[in-house]
Amino acid sequence: MQTKAAPPIALLQGRSTLALIEAYFELNHLKQLYRQGWLRVGLARERCESVAEHSFGVALLCLLQPGA
Repeated sequence: MQTKAAPPIALLQGRSTLALIEAYFELNHLKQLYRQGWLRVGLARERCESVAEHSFGVALLCLLQPGA
């Protein structure tokens, strides 16, 4: 998979951490992960949103949905 940067979980290697912290680092990686479908159809990386950006937009749309 193509990413903007290395997974942040790599910063925790060799350290004893809480599972909650590890989960946070894994979820934080979504900021660096390009939406792969857009890359497969040829969208330039500069125009491709991350998984986190997409998820935020969908969540915002759900919050603003009237009568839901």
